[in-house]
Amino acid sequence: MTRSLRQNLFIGIVGAVILTGGLAGYLVYNWAYDEAIEMQDSVLLQIASVARSHDQDVTTVTELNGVDADTHTVLVQEGKDANSTQFRSLWSLSSGLQDTTIEGVFYRAFLSERSSGPRFAVLQQTSVREEIGSGMALRVIGPMLALIPVMTILIAIVVAQSFKPLVQLSHQVDARNANELNPLPLVHAPSELQPFLISLNRLFERVRELLDKQQKIIADAAHELRTPITALSIQAENLDATALPEDARSRVEALKSGAIRTKHLLEQLLAMARQENGASLNQKIEIGEIAKTAVINLIESSNRKEIDLGLEQGEPIQVCAEKITIEVLLRNIIDNAIKYTPKGGKIDIRLRRKNDLAVISVEDTGPGIVDDELESVFAPFVRGGSKEGDGSGLGLSIVRRIVDQLGGTVTLLNKAGRGGLIVTVEIPIEIKSAVNVANLA
Repeated sequence: MTRSLRQNLFIGIVGAVILTGGLAGYLVYNWAYDEAIEMQDSVLLQIASVARSHDQDVTTVTELNGVDADTHTVLVQEGKDANSTQFRSLWSLSSGLQDTTIEGVFYRAFLSERSSGPRFAVLQQTSVREEIGSGMALRVIGPMLALIPVMTILIAIVVAQSFKPLVQLSHQVDARNANELNPLPLVHAPSELQPFLISLNRLFERVRELLDKQQKIIADAAHELRTPITALSIQAENLDATALPEDARSRVEALKSGAIRTKHLLEQLLAMARQENGASLNQKIEIGEIAKTAVINLIESSNRKEIDLGLEQGEPIQVCAEKITIEVLLRNIIDNAIKYTPKGGKIDIRLRRKNDLAVISVEDTGPGIVDDELESVFAPFVRGGSKEGDGSGLGLSIVRRIVDQLGGTVTLLNKAGRGGLIVTVEIPIEIKSAVNVANLA
């Protein structure tokens, strides 16, 4: 189960609010209840004071409708027939404020004496007193309890807003292309995010240094091997031009094929190393002209296999990339199609615009690729199930790297029924915005 910092923070704050609010409510409730009970005692004393000041007899057990009817307070006088039986036990009590029980009913009573005349008592049922006290206490803490849901909603909003910069940063970093390892700006970033951004920038720096070393090793090795392989190819050509026995000629052909394949591999490695250095995306280029140049450069290879190589283009399309980047991309896709298209086949190259994307489609009449290998062929040195041609297995890997760098996608699709492969590349026409941490504050 994945832990959520936002959820933990929300639960912690709301829990603290409920806990402190509950404790405060409990204390306030008890305070308000005690105050209400004391107020009821004051009412008894006030009624007794009024009765004593009038200095007249109470003729019956009566509910004091004219004094405070809501309190259900009663006033009784010692010796009256109406109450001599019910309240007989009262008169054995001393004067003052006290609790008593009359016929199983609990009362709060105040007994008093007049300067002349019989004693009297003011009584109030304990249950009534408690009901009045609870009602007054609840009216005091009611607004406090009503604020808890409101505070919960406000806390949820504040927590969500506090985590918004982190969510935005996550989305923007995720939108970076594979080769975009430049540091994230720290200016105006929230102070809580700055240690994380600093660590992330250090990681970017270490990854960039590692990639630079790796690319340099590949480029140096390919460059060092280029000269002897070229010399080997020339010697094989010269040897092929001489008169040789049939069995020796077959060996020379194998030598020539191996030399050509190795030379092609070195060229691809150099192209990949140059591409990995990180191309600039600040200039716009028209891909139609580059596609025409690529077709012209590869027309000789297609003619040797009698392949019909065609280019179809609509409106001019510009993308943010370096010219060499698009050249390497198109050359690898078209060259790969020529290698695997049989003699007399056909290759159609189409350029079009789809919304904010430049779409490059290359369709051939070759054997296609086994469905299970449509994704794995993008890995370096993987040639798929078909071993025809003299490819090195780097062409599609370079294509994928370039497309990733440009923020696009590349897909492979086998043509149904007729055979052949369709390679589709979609590249954003406009460069994606770089991560801007300044607006996360």
